[in-house]
Amino acid sequence: MESAASSIGAKAKGLVKTPRTSRGTAASTGTESEKPRIKNYVLDTNVLLHDPNALLNFQDNNVLIPIEVLEEVDKFKRETSECGQNARTVSRRLDAFRREGNLNKGVTLANGGCLQIIFLSAPKKGVARDVMVSGSIDNRILAQALCIQTQQRSRPTILVTKDINLRLKADVYGLAAEDYETDQVNLKDLYTGMFELTLPVAAIAELKFNGEVALPTGRTRFPNEYCTLFEEGNIKRTVLCKVDATGTKLIPL
Repeated sequence: MESAASSIGAKAKGLVKTPRTSRGTAASTGTESEKPRIKNYVLDTNVLLHDPNALLNFQDNNVLIPIEVLEEVDKFKRETSECGQNARTVSRRLDAFRREGNLNKGVTLANGGCLQIIFLSAPKKGVARDVMVSGSIDNRILAQALCIQTQQRSRPTILVTKDINLRLKADVYGLAAEDYETDQVNLKDLYTGMFELTLPVAAIAELKFNGEVALPTGRTRFPNEYCTLFEEGNIKRTVLCKVDATGTKLIPL
């Protein structure tokens, strides 16, 4: 248990790139004490089954995979579902990392982080022991994270899981826990396929008379994009149209 925790610290030295989440706003002056702290992220099974790329989404921090997670991933490998496909992807990627080094000691990732498989024997006392003796996989994963937290007190340890109840348990035991949100998309950032444009009265008259009007230059538009056209000086007068096949003109609907 001590060797696993010490290897995390040994592998993490010297990694000081920008983290996935904020580690503070203090300006760096080059001294070790002022450099951002590396964090330990302990991943739950559901995170990897949800997104196999999660292994690489924590930048220069430590990504820790409890041995229990591997056991659970293995159970899904034969399924034909998306979870099964993701489980096989996770296994292949971990096997590729195994060829690059010892996963028990930690393998340096391309983004500067460190990937490590953790296997800690049952603690003889303390909160982690009380959690582990219950026997459930979730509790054993939680106990692993608690052990890391205890042995690496100078380094934040966060359990990452999509299981709400497991996050609640972690909170009860004083362990930071987060949902995995890296792959979530802000709906406001999605392309809507529509845009608004204001043109002079003469241009709108040309659209109605000729059945087309040239788009202003300077911005790329795509065929079949829909447009709400406003009359300059009178926004209550609108015309619905779309971009033609050339991407250079508007045609009425």
